[in-house]
Amino acid sequence: MQQLAFDLFAEDRLPRKPYCSDDLAQGLLIRPLHVALSKRYIQPNRPGMASYLAFDVDRPDAGAAWIDSNAPRPSFVIKNPDNGHAHYLYALEHAVCTTSAARLQPLRYLAAIERSISKELRADPGYSGLIIKNPSHHHWQTIITETRPYRLSDLASHLDLSTAPARPVERDSWGLGRNCTVFDDLRFWSYKAVTGYWRPGGESAWLNAVRDQAHTLNLFASPLQLKEVDQIAKSVGNWVWKRFNPRERRALIERTHTPEIQAKRGQLKGAKLREAMMPTVLEMKAAGHSQSAIARETGISQQTIGNWLKRALPGV
Repeated sequence: MQQLAFDLFAEDRLPRKPYCSDDLAQGLLIRPLHVALSKRYIQPNRPGMASYLAFDVDRPDAGAAWIDSNAPRPSFVIKNPDNGHAHYLYALEHAVCTTSAARLQPLRYLAAIERSISKELRADPGYSGLIIKNPSHHHWQTIITETRPYRLSDLASHLDLSTAPARPVERDSWGLGRNCTVFDDLRFWSYKAVTGYWRPGGESAWLNAVRDQAHTLNLFASPLQLKEVDQIAKSVGNWVWKRFNPRERRALIERTHTPEIQAKRGQLKGAKLREAMMPTVLEMKAAGHSQSAIARETGISQQTIGNWLKRALPGV
């Protein structure tokens, strides 16, 4: 079982040159993997890919945190024998790309899972997951509880994801939620900003502008790595440049602004306005106000007021 579990922490899953250290107070080093594996601390995920979810549980009973919760069984619990604090590591069957603008949904799903597990374990929300206690290092007490990698659906089946933020306007500032936040803010900015670069030779200037904007959005207490932000910017910049050029925009307008669609939108807008304002219009009419007075008070044209009243009060 021990060897089977450590296949989940094998060289084909880890960065080729990870960050590592024997003493975090002395800073991080970048070393070849065979050297990094001899260090107490190591980077588990390759840049731009999430093969593991990592959590930091800073309390003496950390080793039993998952037992007392609804969290899935972890792949590794890596305990500090001196104080009982631990890192939890969940190995994923398929790595999730954290820098692809065209595939945000898997990343959002994984971020929601990460958020829910962290809540169940009562883990440190400020932990970035960049560095973990090395489960193969003899300094730590490593407890193996699951030898098979997880599919996202398997992890989600243990959890309540309903409390996880799902809307782009709800900013996340830690974990994989930071990636989603930078993606969303950057792509919404890009949709409008790209029009200023529609000129010969504009692509290079555009990609530089997207990169600069991405770094201005990386204002978290624990920021994303600069390289990861660059990868997000490249992904968003290339995707928007290919799909939001003048030719594609004209095609989109032709598909979405036909006379029939515009007429239907106008009807829907008018119906919502009428539903919201009709009680006020009827109340003012019953109080003896003229249609012109109602129009002045509500800001709605007198002709529209007249049409509404004819429909609501036949014979008026």
